Amino acid sequence: CVCVYVCVCVRVCVLEETGVHVKFEGVLAFRQNHKTGVEGKTDLFFLCKAKPLSSKIVCQESEIARAEWMPLKEYLSKPLWPDYSAYWWMSRLATEAFLEGKGDIPGERLATVPVAFTPTNLPLGSRPGYNNIYSAASCPPPQGDHADAKVRWQAAQAAQSKL
Repeated sequence: CVCVYVCVCVRVCVLEETGVHVKFEGVLAFRQNHKTGVEGKTDLFFLCKAKPLSSKIVCQESEIARAEWMPLKEYLSKPLWPDYSAYWWMSRLATEAFLEGKGDIPGERLATVPVAFTPTNLPLGSRPGYNNIYSAASCPPPQGDHADAKVRWQAAQAAQSKL
């Protein structure tokens, strides 16, 4: 079963790369990107929910440069990803999973009612191109003052509706 392998991989990778022991709680989404990088391979990664069982962070320097615990609102205030990009959406999805429908966060809220793993084609945000994100949550409609993000979002939704 793929889920068993993902569960084991999450626990092992988080421990190896951060020194933090975690309890796997589930797959939130997975991202698929075809013909990526120099070799043009398919890239697949999973966004998972896990509960920390320890708190001391010891970075594996060959994998990550820095890791730290921080308040959720501080994390969300950092301009890490362009709004409505694939990585922005996955960040919001992880936030919603952490909050479990409770609490207040800046910006839009995602739908939290799971339906089935369905694909959404979203712009990368970090470079030209799109990712297929498979998740049980629905994406939020674009709002705010981010004209380019809205155009990218609408293009992704139009492309998705043609599939």
